[in-house]
Amino acid sequence: MTVPLIKDINGLNRYLLCEVVLADPLERKNITQELVLYNLKDAVIRLHGDFGWAACTISLSVKYLNAYTGVVLIRCRKEFFQLLWSALPFITCLVGRNRQYPCFFNTLHVGGVAFGHRSGQQQTRTCASNMTFCVLQCRTLPPGH
Repeated sequence: MTVPLIKDINGLNRYLLCEVVLADPLERKNITQELVLYNLKDAVIRLHGDFGWAACTISLSVKYLNAYTGVVLIRCRKEFFQLLWSALPFITCLVGRNRQYPCFFNTLHVGGVAFGHRSGQQQTRTCASNMTFCVLQCRTLPPGH
């Protein structure tokens, strides 16, 4: 699967690179861009009301979704991306037509240019290697200190 090259020349948008973590990883194949967008809309309306949804909907779109890894790229207006970002933790399940998929969104990166000089796979590897480095540097104090 190829990753689209997307650049925001004017800097009017923010891109959220997220991972959809499902309770059953085998259900990832059923996740679609429309399903993610519908649940984003629902979460923003529940948290911020009609104003929040109207502000976010100006350029809100799911630009990329990899159903095998659960990586999703969401575009939103720069002025209102915090409304969308703050609603992500409140998505606890993706609701489809006749199914519910328990999940949560893990935000990997927020930026002004999507895949400008890196592919999505490289961005994900960088986040994973940074996390591994941090975990390796963690030290537990011995008892009594």
